[in-house]
Amino acid sequence: MTTAPPPSAADQPDWEQAAVEVLCPLCEYNLRGLTEPRCPECGYQFIWRELLDPARRVHPYLFEHKRGLAIKAFLKTAWMNLRPRRFWATLGPQQPSNPRRLIVYWIIVTCVAAAGVFGEFGVSEFRRYLELNSPASRTRYGFFTRPLTLQYRYHWHNLVPYVITAAVVVAWPWMTVLALMIFQISMRQAKVRPIHVLRCVLYASSVMLWMGLLLLAWDVNLAATLLAYGVGTTRPYANYGLLFAIPLEITFTWCLIVAFSRYLRFSHASATILCGQIIAILGIMTAFVLAIRIERWF
Repeated sequence: MTTAPPPSAADQPDWEQAAVEVLCPLCEYNLRGLTEPRCPECGYQFIWRELLDPARRVHPYLFEHKRGLAIKAFLKTAWMNLRPRRFWATLGPQQPSNPRRLIVYWIIVTCVAAAGVFGEFGVSEFRRYLELNSPASRTRYGFFTRPLTLQYRYHWHNLVPYVITAAVVVAWPWMTVLALMIFQISMRQAKVRPIHVLRCVLYASSVMLWMGLLLLAWDVNLAATLLAYGVGTTRPYANYGLLFAIPLEITFTWCLIVAFSRYLRFSHASATILCGQIIAILGIMTAFVLAIRIERWF
């Protein structure tokens, strides 16, 4: 764990007059009677005024704390996650979590990211449709007498790689959570509630939202080019989503390292996250190979 700032005399609580219980925000251990700002159960170091001040329990813009639609809060939360140092400086374990709102946040992020993936499939099939209906294809295959709806043949197996990619996008945060929970078996922070690990991972996955939007913009640009100038104006379609995979993983890993070092205050956050990502990658690759083999059976 990282070292918290030394408490001042004014920060020391007066337990004789304090009527409320003060619990550790990570493991919910009762801190009553302690003078040192450090939980003896999980080792979390904190600042007394952050736990005792009720005003610090409310986040100014976090989507997790807003009620109703809260579009502005969602966008600001996703945007600030691109600057993880500033984001996690305003969010601490003492601020209560809302698992339901947290899952809603993840669902929205995942839907946008998956839309970018399937947008690639739409562009590739649109290009294929234009190629089959070009004058050269009609002359070669004798399609002059057939209606346009019969000239395009849809194959479900073309969709399989995109379904697998979307499944990876959905599963990646949860594989990361499972991988990180493995380390808690041998760590002192074993009693940390899983909701805090989930909070770090799902907010770090906000980068998927912006990558999905960039991919959608890329797909729209390609579709507009094909529609305006024809298939000869663009290169044969490739999986452009792979171009976003490497910066996505790097950014996600960096955000997660900052979250573990500033939110959970791990002393070896980088090593923990990197090992967790390696385990997640191995798990995803194993599932990917199994999916390819199953797809070949059909």
